[in-house]
Amino acid sequence: MNESIDNAIETPAAHGERQRRWVGLLVVYLLFGTFFGGAPFPSWPSMRGDLLTPAEQVQVREASRWREGHLSLPARDFDTAEVDGVAYSHFPPLMTILSVVVLQFSPGGVPHWLLTLLFVWTVPGLAYRLFLGRSGGVCAAIVLTFAYVFGTSAYSVMDRTTSSAGMYQLNHAISQVGLLLMLDGYYRGNRAVQSGIGLVIAGLSRLTTAAYALPLFVSSWGMKKRQRLCTIACVVVLFGTWATLNTMKFGSPLETGYGLIYEGRTDRVAMTAKEGVFHPKWIDDNLYWMNWGPPTFEEKHGETRWVPNVNSTGIWWTTPLLLLLFRDAKRIWQDRRNRWMLASVGVIYMALMLYHTMGYAQRGYNRFSLDFLVVLLAMIAPFAFATRARWIVGTLLAIWGVVYFRIILF
Repeated sequence: MNESIDNAIETPAAHGERQRRWVGLLVVYLLFGTFFGGAPFPSWPSMRGDLLTPAEQVQVREASRWREGHLSLPARDFDTAEVDGVAYSHFPPLMTILSVVVLQFSPGGVPHWLLTLLFVWTVPGLAYRLFLGRSGGVCAAIVLTFAYVFGTSAYSVMDRTTSSAGMYQLNHAISQVGLLLMLDGYYRGNRAVQSGIGLVIAGLSRLTTAAYALPLFVSSWGMKKRQRLCTIACVVVLFGTWATLNTMKFGSPLETGYGLIYEGRTDRVAMTAKEGVFHPKWIDDNLYWMNWGPPTFEEKHGETRWVPNVNSTGIWWTTPLLLLLFRDAKRIWQDRRNRWMLASVGVIYMALMLYHTMGYAQRGYNRFSLDFLVVLLAMIAPFAFATRARWIVGTLLAIWGVVYFRIILF
């Protein structure tokens, strides 16, 4: 009895560490508020006004139709599929599901401030928690969080989510929340509920991230039965939701509708897709734009100006912090959890390389890289700032990413 009481008493050192962690979180949000600007309130200026209405966004429109008892859309629009004369959305269903709930209380549309609060302002806190657990130090966690939020394509996605809530960027922003939850639960261990919920959020926002079911499923076999069943349940919910909607819309659990959205279209992306939505012939171009795709320059009015590529800009230019993967590859590989995560990253990466587009148009950034980028940052976190020399190198690489996205690109 006395022993349990003694263990329940917080030591001065533990109390001090807890305070430092809370101060670190405060610093993260002060930096985020300063550099990102604005606040998550209804007055936040938006190109689309205070509400994201069914007329403006196909997922909100689909939600409105669901509430009326229809699975289909009222008419076919750009980037929607058609089956036997009936139009359907092929976009990931989580935003639609969320909109169904929100429209109950806000019939005119989804409040823009709510999307900003849920899928932009939660990101720094979740990232800080992940990197704090992985790096073990408050300062390292702050630097890694700042590098991820402002020094990767996550910044571009969040910026566009805040300004316009475009469905492509919004789905990526939602997936980042899921991936951060999933990774934090996965690496902390014995957090099957958290990691499972994160997987569902990510997988129902970006189908490619469903590949992370593999490491979660494998890790669950070392847990208690209840946690293992929780992981299995989340995996079933994820794949079951996709399979059910695909079958009801397109007649097969494996038909996502991506190939159907190009029927009747003659634009460049559509003509490319007609040669194969997934095909080995696209690997060369995708490898180039994902990894290289350097910035270009042009002469205008007697000045040399930097011009971002509309297709993408390589991740090694924009986020050189990833180069630490090669320095610490051996130590990263020694962790069994990393090996299973890397297996999933490999599956996702190959799918992206076979895809007919790299996410056109995305001037100066690569939104598809967000399917795996934070996973790689979580792997390098324990080693990135282990010594003074590593602190210097890691900080400089992080600063370059922030300078690129926050100053050069914007």
